[in-house]
Amino acid sequence: MTNSATATTITKREQIFEQTLLVVGLGNTGLNGSRHNVGFAAVDSLLSSLESAAQTPSPIIAHWTPNKQCVGSVAFASIPKSTLLKSLLSAPQSAKQRKHKANTAISQSIDTDYAARIIFLKPKGFMNLSGIAVAKAAREFNVSNPSNVLVLHDELEKKLGSVTFKSSGSAAGHNGLRSVQASLRSDLFARLRIGIGKPDHKNDVAAYVLEKFLLDELEVLEEDVFGQVSERFYEWVRGRMDDACVATGGSAINSDGANVQIAR
Repeated sequence: MTNSATATTITKREQIFEQTLLVVGLGNTGLNGSRHNVGFAAVDSLLSSLESAAQTPSPIIAHWTPNKQCVGSVAFASIPKSTLLKSLLSAPQSAKQRKHKANTAISQSIDTDYAARIIFLKPKGFMNLSGIAVAKAAREFNVSNPSNVLVLHDELEKKLGSVTFKSSGSAAGHNGLRSVQASLRSDLFARLRIGIGKPDHKNDVAAYVLEKFLLDELEVLEEDVFGQVSERFYEWVRGRMDDACVATGGSAINSDGANVQIAR
């Protein structure tokens, strides 16, 4: 009886395609509420939205806890395919978002059942050293492909209310991104660029990014920006999972990164 139950459990697990993705919010420890820390605020918002989704079981596996190996705070979530598809179908269809509509057909045409295992990370210390924590977390959780890393960060060149996705590229003068790029030895990681606007005078930039958001700016974040962040996050996760399912030809990836053939 025991052996039979074990076999059933193993078979059921092997039918689920699992892949680990690393989602990083950039910021400076101790400067919560500042413009420069909007990456921290964004990943906090993502976790809150997952928790409030009222799913059974809850997608949240563990809330923020200090992690010495990763030099930062880490949280975990597991998001099933059904939730990812639901988020796509329920998303508002603005003109900008309709270009992603093709992803619906791709996701729905993949028969493999999957779950995305998300590692959320807030590096500890100064933003310009964030790459150390990102590289350590990538090693700790076997995220060897830089394309499976998403970094959320503040963007001076975008006005408040703007959230744009970038699949790869240069650091464009952002010290946090420069550190991540150097530590991963790659610029192929994805980014969500969260606009914070910029001051009238260039000399005021350093003080501006360290200032706290004004009350009306906080309203924009809560009522608009974090919703956009959530949509872009789900789009990226769906894309990574769909690409992995196609690339592996119907095999699942277990927690240590090895391929496991799916039971048919």
